[in-house]
Amino acid sequence: MKLFRQYPLLLSSIAILFLLLLGLGAAMVGTLLNQAELNNKLYMVSEERSVSLHLADELRKSSDELTRMVRMYAVTGDVRYLQYFNIILDIRDGLLAEPEGYDGIFWDYIVASDDVFLPVRKPGVSMTARLHNAGVKAEEFALLNSAKGQSDALVELERQAVNIIRSSGSEYRGEKRSQAIDILHGKEYLKAKKGIMQSIDMFVSRLEDRTSQEVNTVHKELTVSNTILFYLFATFIVVFPVLVIVGSIFHKNVSNSLRMLVEQKDSEIKSRRKVQEELARSKSNLEVTLNSIGDAVISTDTEGRIVQINPAGRALTKLAYEEALGALFDQKVKLLDAVSKEEAKPTLRQIMASKEPVVGQERILVVPGGDELVVKGTGAPILDQTGNVKGAVVVFRDITEERQMQARLLHSSKMEAVGQLAGGVAHDFNNMLGAIFSSVEILKRRVPEDEKIEKYIDLILEAAKRAADLTRNLLTFARKQPKLSTAINIHESVKAVVDILKETVDKRINIRVNTTADSSYIIGDQTLIQSALMNLGINASHAMEKGGTLTIETRNIGLDEVDTKVGIFKIAPGEYIEITVQDTGKGIPQEVLPHIFEPFFTTKEKGKGSGLGLASTFGTIKQHLGAIYVYSEVGIGTTFRILLPLAESYTLTTEVESEEEVIGTGRILLVDDEELMRVTGHTLLTDMGYDVVLASDGQQALEVFKEQQGAFDLVIMDMVMPRMDGRDCFRELKKVDPDVCVVLSSGFTQESDLAEVKKLGLAGFINKPYLRSALHKAVQTALKEKARS
Repeated sequence: MKLFRQYPLLLSSIAILFLLLLGLGAAMVGTLLNQAELNNKLYMVSEERSVSLHLADELRKSSDELTRMVRMYAVTGDVRYLQYFNIILDIRDGLLAEPEGYDGIFWDYIVASDDVFLPVRKPGVSMTARLHNAGVKAEEFALLNSAKGQSDALVELERQAVNIIRSSGSEYRGEKRSQAIDILHGKEYLKAKKGIMQSIDMFVSRLEDRTSQEVNTVHKELTVSNTILFYLFATFIVVFPVLVIVGSIFHKNVSNSLRMLVEQKDSEIKSRRKVQEELARSKSNLEVTLNSIGDAVISTDTEGRIVQINPAGRALTKLAYEEALGALFDQKVKLLDAVSKEEAKPTLRQIMASKEPVVGQERILVVPGGDELVVKGTGAPILDQTGNVKGAVVVFRDITEERQMQARLLHSSKMEAVGQLAGGVAHDFNNMLGAIFSSVEILKRRVPEDEKIEKYIDLILEAAKRAADLTRNLLTFARKQPKLSTAINIHESVKAVVDILKETVDKRINIRVNTTADSSYIIGDQTLIQSALMNLGINASHAMEKGGTLTIETRNIGLDEVDTKVGIFKIAPGEYIEITVQDTGKGIPQEVLPHIFEPFFTTKEKGKGSGLGLASTFGTIKQHLGAIYVYSEVGIGTTFRILLPLAESYTLTTEVESEEEVIGTGRILLVDDEELMRVTGHTLLTDMGYDVVLASDGQQALEVFKEQQGAFDLVIMDMVMPRMDGRDCFRELKKVDPDVCVVLSSGFTQESDLAEVKKLGLAGFINKPYLRSALHKAVQTALKEKARS
């Protein structure tokens, strides 16, 4: 239809010419068939004519043969002529079949040669039937019938002559013979013979006229048919080239159109192939991008069946690609609300229904096996250009570690805040305890000896010491308690703690020790380390009320940068000793674990624990630049894992016996913002023999020092004071007198704070609350060091 609209005239011309050629061809075929029929008709007419003439000639010949045979019989009396006469009659009448070579039989010769001819007796075809078969017409048959009638009359005459001859017998001579011959040569016989010949001649003449006319008619028809065929062929010869020319024009036009169409299609194919290549490249890039993205990406169809999931998605959901593909998203990916732990809303179907994306929502992803991961998810519908929903895409980011880190940081911040609070409380409390210690010791030295009074004074002193231990634990947790920096053999500390535990804990508890660490020395405070291990051992024994096994093990491990980033502890890469304290007790519930290192937190009954044991242990480990981890299962037991950095180099120290108190001399500037500490300190130092000047803060101390420059042998100064604290005042005093001798005192001090002033030449440090003996030792040590320098 497209070609017809494009070339209507050419196609119409081709159709008309083609139909015309078909018509011409059909007409030519019809004409040729008519010619064949006419030729056949001409052949049939000729054949009929030939057969009819042959039969007429045969009829004439048989009549002559009959006449000759009967005459010969009449002349000779030889019965063979009579026999042959009857055979000829039988053959003509169809009573006997024509013998082979009948036309060439010469009966006279057969008789003369004294042969006998006896044909096979079988029926033949009569002359009349043969003429009918030859197509002789009725009027022509009338002539033959007349000849046949005359022939029958002639045959009757011949039979009369034969009968005469037969009746004469052996006496066939003379008159009988003449009579027979007269009949055969008589006028009536000759007339009948002549009539036969005339009728046959007329038959032949009539047959020739009819067949000639028929032949002429057929020839005329053939001439007309040839003429028609010529014009048809001539027209075909003319029309066919025209059709070829028109077809060529059409072919050329169509070829040009097809070539242009092919070129257009080829261009379209190239463009489409280029687009497909771009799409394939984009798809490949998208697939590479999706496979490279660290976030989980899952896309679904409109029914919620997964059609694509990247490697990060398979790793996060723990789903194989074959398992995920085609499965329903809601059945394979279980998402819970991060707060209520119920099914997350909105669902994927709700997102597709609303056609609105949901961005940055936290969800709990439950993976096979029951593990829960915290993920931040974004869900959005996939829309085509018309805005119809074709599916949905979900992007997950695993923030479990991030949230755990935030929880650890929050816990660390909380612990720092609690530590600051505990340190502040301990500072004020230590000042009061210091005043109590000093006052009790002054009373003890000045009150007359009285057993009852000394008993109460000792009770006050014991209560103060216990209060001091409490504040010391708080400061250890807050890491404000300065530690000794000496080499410690962890194995010796473990042995000392185990020896005490074996004597104090339930005998049903089996204590196992396995110290396999090759290197066991650290730099730190042995008292704090042993106290930390003792706290863990006591807690473990309390957890095993019906007995069990307490295992303490050591080993050396190396930590790289990746290992040191785990947890809330800021530890450096290097070699560590690991101390494991494991019990088979009742375990710690999961909801309690985050709080066990908080000060004053305890699950024990009232009066059975202060809640500072694990808190001080936590502070001790951090103060020693280590880390502590805990793992517990209810009904199985608890394991504490401590990491402490090994000493790179160390010098072993030995205990030195305490010196006896001696009366001192010299002038001391005592600086403290607490009046109680100033009053009691003044009394203690005065009793030791020293001249004491007081100052309430660093600013006043600096002014007094400048006014009386060179008058002081020693400055004892609190670290935490208003206006100017101990460190700043120490720096200013060094500017006034570089050789100034200073001992700092505090109940709330960071090790790092002391490290700075020690570099500037600090003579000593004394923890609050302190006893008279500790104060005397610090003063004596500082003055002796000054004297040596």
